Amino acid sequence: MEKLRPNVNTNEGFKVSDPIPSAGIQAPCGHSSLPLVSFVIAARNEKCRIANTLTSLRNFASHNKLSSEIIVVDDGSRDETSAEAQHLCDKLIKYQINMGTSYAFRKGAGVASGSYVVLLPADVYDLEIIKRFVQSLQEGADIVQASKRHRQSKIVGYTKVRWVVSNIYNFFIRKLFGVSFTDTDYAHAYRSENLRGVLPHCRINRAMGEAELNIRLYKKGAKYREVPCNVIHKGKGTVSLRTIFRATLDMFLLKVLLALGDE
Repeated sequence: MEKLRPNVNTNEGFKVSDPIPSAGIQAPCGHSSLPLVSFVIAARNEKCRIANTLTSLRNFASHNKLSSEIIVVDDGSRDETSAEAQHLCDKLIKYQINMGTSYAFRKGAGVASGSYVVLLPADVYDLEIIKRFVQSLQEGADIVQASKRHRQSKIVGYTKVRWVVSNIYNFFIRKLFGVSFTDTDYAHAYRSENLRGVLPHCRINRAMGEAELNIRLYKKGAKYREVPCNVIHKGKGTVSLRTIFRATLDMFLLKVLLALGDE
């Protein structure tokens, strides 16, 4: 397949306030009972905001007549995240040990029924990216990445330290794996048939695991596109040395796995 490089004009002419095009709410032929989109949300200790996120997501889908399901993966929470989420989602996966966001995303994607799978963080507030995801997938993209570095993105709460570390991290991903990604985390969208082929091969559970999923698909010829997003970061302003060490270790682990033909 032809590789679509990141294109800053991906959504030119498409206003985020517009409804999702009508073609986007139709289920594939012969599968009318299945949702078009499966939303997968990885959550850990999110009791205070998961209900608001899920309610907003349901209202958004209903308002835009978007056939969808919501899958929540409780990644070893120590609070009442699951209790808050269970009546607001369609599928709930829970386990006791914190395995990492990427592991949680893969678990959720593994039970998704939709033609498209959208991976979202529990604190997502800019649901307009869903419109960009759906349109991009309908236009032929296989991977759609919400990029904080897109010229139309608006990011609040990122410190200079976090930006520097993040930029270095993404630089090495591009150089080591020969990809053109400007971002690898936050939110993503995929065609479910493509995901099924790579999920069993993914090995990395921490943050680098999100990049692993994109890299494995990209190496198989998947068409890639980036879209803008609005992000309010409420986490730590710094990045610990432990996090940097783990990300570096996982990066080189993936390089070795791919070199050994683990695809």
